[in-house]
Amino acid sequence: MTNTSTSAKIATLLTHIALPVRDLAATLAFYERYTNLAVIHERHDPETDLRTAWLANERDRTTDGAARFVIVLIEGKLPTKITGDIQEQYG
Repeated sequence: MTNTSTSAKIATLLTHIALPVRDLAATLAFYERYTNLAVIHERHDPETDLRTAWLANERDRTTDGAARFVIVLIEGKLPTKITGDIQEQYG
C-alpha cells in the first residue's frame, strides 16, 4: 500500500449529486419536512418528459441565486445514452 501525503492529493469540490426519483412531489415533501433544504430551481423538459428540482441549503446560496452544493432530483425515464443499462435491484 502506498502512503500518499495529504498535500499530494488532488483537491476536489463536490458541487452536486443527482438522484433519480419515482415521485418528485412526494420526494420534495419529504425533504421539506425533514431537512432545511429549499427548492432553488425546477424544470420540466417536454421533449424527454423529465422533471427536475434542485435543492440547496439556504446558507449555501450564492449572490446569483445558485448554491455551492445542490441535490438534483430527477423524475422520469432517464435516457440510456446517459445511464447505460442500469437495473434497479433490492434486497
